[in-house]
Amino acid sequence: MTPQEINIKELCRYLGYGKNEPDERTKAAIRSVIDEYIPCVRERHVTLEVPITVGADGVALPGGYLPSKSLARTLDGCECAVIMAATLGAECDRLMMRYESSDMAKAAIAQACGACAIEVLCDRICADIEQVAALRGLYSRRRFSPGYGDLPLETQNFFIAALDAQKKIGLTLTSSLMMVPTKSVTAIVGLSAQE
Repeated sequence: MTPQEINIKELCRYLGYGKNEPDERTKAAIRSVIDEYIPCVRERHVTLEVPITVGADGVALPGGYLPSKSLARTLDGCECAVIMAATLGAECDRLMMRYESSDMAKAAIAQACGACAIEVLCDRICADIEQVAALRGLYSRRRFSPGYGDLPLETQNFFIAALDAQKKIGLTLTSSLMMVPTKSVTAIVGLSAQE
C-alpha cells in the first residue's frame, strides 16, 4: 500500500470535516500520520469460496448460518459466495497506541487513516474476486460484513473459524467481539449467474 492510495477527502470525512477543508496545520498532520502509518501496514487476507443456500431470513453455508434478512436479499439468486477476512496487521495497532499516549489529534487521524487503508485493501480483494468470477461467467455482489444491517456482529466468530484466520493471517476476536488487529474486516461476497 502506498500513501497515494489513501483518499484524503474520505479521511477528512472520517475526521468529521464533511465538505469543509481542514486548516494547513491539520493538513500537515494528516500528511505526517499517513507517512508514518503506511509503512506499518502489513496487508494480509484469506478468502474461501463456499456453496450457500439463501432463505427468507438468512443464509446457510457449510458449518454455519448467517441470520439476516438484509443479507438474504443481497445474496438472493446466489448459489455460492466468497467469505473473506483482511487485516492491516498488528504494527498499525502499535503505532496507534503510541499516538494515544502522546498525541490524541494524531491518534484520531491514524484511526481515520486505518479506516481508509482497510477499505483500499478490501476493495482490492473484491476486485480480484470479481475478476476471477467473471472468468467463470459469474457476477459478484457487494460485500456484506457482520454488524452491517441486521447481520449480528457475533457472526464474526463464524468467519474467523471457517477461514482459519487466526492461523492464516493472525486475526482473532476478543470476548467483546473486537477484532485484533483492530483494522480488520470479515465479509461475504455473493456470486451469481445473473447480474
